[in-house]
Amino acid sequence: MLCNLSSGPWTPAASVPHPLRYRRLRPADASAFAAHLHQLDPDARRDRFNGTTSDHWLDGYIERSLKAAIIVGAFDGRRLVAVAELHRGDAAANGEGETAFSVAAEWRRKGVGSALIRELLKQAETVGLGAMLVETGSNNLAMKALARRHGAEMRFSGNRSVGRIEVPHGLERAQARMTGDAVETTAATNPAKMGLRF
Repeated sequence: MLCNLSSGPWTPAASVPHPLRYRRLRPADASAFAAHLHQLDPDARRDRFNGTTSDHWLDGYIERSLKAAIIVGAFDGRRLVAVAELHRGDAAANGEGETAFSVAAEWRRKGVGSALIRELLKQAETVGLGAMLVETGSNNLAMKALARRHGAEMRFSGNRSVGRIEVPHGLERAQARMTGDAVETTAATNPAKMGLRF
C-alpha cells in the first residue's frame, strides 16, 4: 500500500495542538472518505495510488476498503482531513498488514501523520498483527522519516521505498514520543513546574 504525506522536502512537524478527532471509519463514512481522496491534489493522489485512478475505480476501492480494511480517520469538525489504512489481505498470513496514508495539504507537517500511525499501531495490536508494511515513493521524505521514527528500516524496491514496522516496537516508539512531546509542551507552557528557569 502507498502513502502520501507530502511530495516536497521533509521538514520536522510543527509541535502545535490541533482540534482533530480520530476514530475508526465505517461503511457509513463512504462519502466523507470519497471527498477526502477526491480532494487530494493530482500529485498527492498519484503518489498515494502509484499512478492515475479514475473516479469510478476510486469509488469501488473506497467501498471495498471500508468493508475489509481497518481505516482510521482524522476529522476537523465534520470534514475528514487525513486517513490511515491497514489492509490485511494476503500479508495477514504472515502476521502483517499493509498500510496507506493520506493527509490534506493544509494539515501536513503538523503531527497528524504521527497520530495516525500511533492509532494504526494500536489497531494492529488489537487484531493480532505483528508488523505493518509501509510503501511510499522514493522521494517522499516525510513518510520515510515518519516510518523510521517508529522503527522501520526503509529500503528501495524499484522506484518505491518499503519498510516494516514491528508493532510492539512501534508502539514503544510512539509512547516515548508522546511522553517527550508532553514534557516539551509542559516546559514551554509552565517552565517553573518543570524546574526550569529563564
